[in-house]
Amino acid sequence: MKVLQCGSIRKAAEEMNLEPSTISRRVSALESELSLKFFDHSSVSGSVLTEEGRIALYNFGPLVQAHETAVNCLKNRILSTKKTLRIACPIGYSISTLRSAVQLFQEDFPGTRFWLESVRQGTEEFEILGHGIDIIISTVKRENASFSSNLISDHRCLCLASPEFLKKVQLREPKDLFRVPTGGHSLFVNDTIFENEKTGQKQSLSLDFSIMSDNTYLLLDWAEAGGGVLIASPHVPAMQKIESGKLIPVLLDWRITNSNVFAYFLKNKSSDPNSLEPIFCRYLKKISDENQMNADKVLSMATEIPVWAAPLLGSCDTKI
Repeated sequence: MKVLQCGSIRKAAEEMNLEPSTISRRVSALESELSLKFFDHSSVSGSVLTEEGRIALYNFGPLVQAHETAVNCLKNRILSTKKTLRIACPIGYSISTLRSAVQLFQEDFPGTRFWLESVRQGTEEFEILGHGIDIIISTVKRENASFSSNLISDHRCLCLASPEFLKKVQLREPKDLFRVPTGGHSLFVNDTIFENEKTGQKQSLSLDFSIMSDNTYLLLDWAEAGGGVLIASPHVPAMQKIESGKLIPVLLDWRITNSNVFAYFLKNKSSDPNSLEPIFCRYLKKISDENQMNADKVLSMATEIPVWAAPLLGSCDTKI
């Protein structure tokens, strides 16, 4: 079936990590047994599906997909995937992580439907859990005996600014931020404490932010446009702009709070064999971990390549 889906023995062999000769023998044996021919190997473009091959793909494709879904259900000890998962999530996380987790989950459990909505962060959001919402994704750490709490993301937060902005000012330590316009991510700047990773020195700041928002991407655009220095941006959503040189991490020796993200669902779902909530949280964790690994690679390049420091010209006495 994989050969029919891929359209060639070579592509199927790559996906299945098998030798093409092994798959070719299996296809030939099946064609002989059924007295059918699924591929035309005489085509100048390589092996192509015959009419019989296209009919086989059309008829057997849904059966194979149903088999794969059944296997996933058995592995995860669930009875059915005919369900809608309703998830409340911050805007930034829904873009950076949630949509990828949904896509991957639906590939494995195609019967699942999703209802996604944005949510304002705060303790009041938990009142909707179990009342029309199955999973809440939040930066708020909440202890409740009826909730299952899952840490799905523990990413570093960064200070970022555009290259053009950094030509006007040099930032050596956190207190220099008082001299420039700053933007704050409202979910992560409640306690703006910087700690030097080399010396252990701490600086606690109470900044008068020019702009604050819980929308990560709005703040990244503000910083890219030269508005000022963005404080406490989760590093995963920022990676594309950092990699392209549109934003530059500053004060990298000074660590601020991490962007912890939690997924909550009702605790009784953990023992329900028909519950998808705990399984989907594992998918969220998988995507988050992959994003963090990729972001760490980009960030390590940003700390190693001298060009990142090149725009840091001028004096700390410069007032923007």
